[in-house]
Amino acid sequence: MTVHLRFHGFFQQLLERYFPLDKIVSADVIEVLKVDLEQGYKVVLTKIVMKEGYTLDDLKKGGMVTILSELKEEGNSYICLMRGQPPHHVFAHFKDISKQFDVNVIWDTPTRMSDQEVVFSVIGEEESLQKMLTACKLLGEIQKISFSKSIIDSYDMLSCLTEKQREIVISAKKHGYYEYPRKITGDQLSQKMGISKSTMIEHLRKAEKRLMSQILIGY
Repeated sequence: MTVHLRFHGFFQQLLERYFPLDKIVSADVIEVLKVDLEQGYKVVLTKIVMKEGYTLDDLKKGGMVTILSELKEEGNSYICLMRGQPPHHVFAHFKDISKQFDVNVIWDTPTRMSDQEVVFSVIGEEESLQKMLTACKLLGEIQKISFSKSIIDSYDMLSCLTEKQREIVISAKKHGYYEYPRKITGDQLSQKMGISKSTMIEHLRKAEKRLMSQILIGY
């Protein structure tokens, strides 16, 4: 489940006080390494894009994040290992709310923060996801929710496709349909598959749409 959340005014102001949203374009979590809801912190590998004129040093001044290691810098973009935790006096005030998020889920990506919204993703059973949604409503207004079948067991992006879509996409890749220039035309590929060109194109388009939706979920 991926949730797009816009904080209520009070929580938004509180966040901006300790995390300089006005200085960043976005903060995208690449990998969630540790979540401790009891102590109120996360350790994540993150890509931070700062606004023009600001650097990673400006991010450190908010008091909500600790840069554990800066791994890469490219222009105003940084990849770093960071620990996020609100100041203790703030966390203590909202500890009861944070407990509502202590449900049986796996924190996943995409997870992204900007001055417009917070996007986060979790994997879990339906009951746990419902509890997570209930907790989210304490913090703000849910703008959008999207669900997708977890492919964590198979590690196979193509598992989101039907058997026929999978077969055609693999065949198209194998015969060079996605090469530039193409090594095989749509007519030739459909003949190899033993189906009409219109049917093949329909399967390909639907498969491509599903794959793009899977890749870009949360965006």
